This record gives sequence, structure tokens and C-alpha cells, in this order.
Amino acid sequence: MWIAPLSDELRSALTVELVRRLSVAEVQGSRGEGPITVQIDIERFESAPGQYALVEAFWRLRIKSSVHDDVLVCRTLAYERVAEGYSALVRAHQHAVALIADEIVDATARSTPDSMAVCPVAGGAF
Repeated sequence: MWIAPLSDELRSALTVELVRRLSVAEVQGSRGEGPITVQIDIERFESAPGQYALVEAFWRLRIKSSVHDDVLVCRTLAYERVAEGYSALVRAHQHAVALIADEIVDATARSTPDSMAVCPVAGGAF
């Protein structure tokens, strides 16, 4: 049983990962006044027990500094093969969420005061 709508639960899981990895991160739903703001929209969530787990997210990264105020909009498609069993399916979805967080953190780390990072190759920009 889900406590909240699935997209909210996934967004919450991503928020936890991002706050843990980027102590300055502000995620949609908060004030958004920090130097790094992330807006995440879960577009697709699929499961096929014994086959795969898939999470597709569009995310908007805003980095404010004294030099610039840049926005990067990217897409991450996290696909994980799944062994038999529901525990394996849960682990695969957890890994997919971690992959999305990794791409956001990587984009943040590649941003410098002189230039904004580009979307990760695995996810892609639109």
C-alpha cells in the first residue's frame, strides 16, 4: 500500500537522495530560495517482475550564483533488469531512483561559475 500517489513517493525518494548528496539542494515544494533548485517530474514508472523496472523523469536544475542564474532541463530514463521476485523488483526501482539522483548530482558538480553543465549523455536534453 502506498502512503501517497506513486509519483509523490518517487519524488520524495529522489528528494532524500539529493538532500543527502547535495546539502544545499532545494527541491520543488520547498521555498526554492537556495543556490540549487531541482524540480522533478516523474513521467513514467513501469514494472515487469522478473524482467525490468523503469523510471523516466524530467528534471529542471537551477543554479544561482553571483555570476549567473542558469537553468538546465534534462531527461533521465533509468532502466534496470530484474531477477525473479518482488524484492529484486524493489531493489531495481531503488537503483533507478539512485541513477536519476546520480545524474542530477553529476550535472550540478560539472557546473562552474563560468559555465552551466550539460545534460548527462545517458539521460539527454530536450
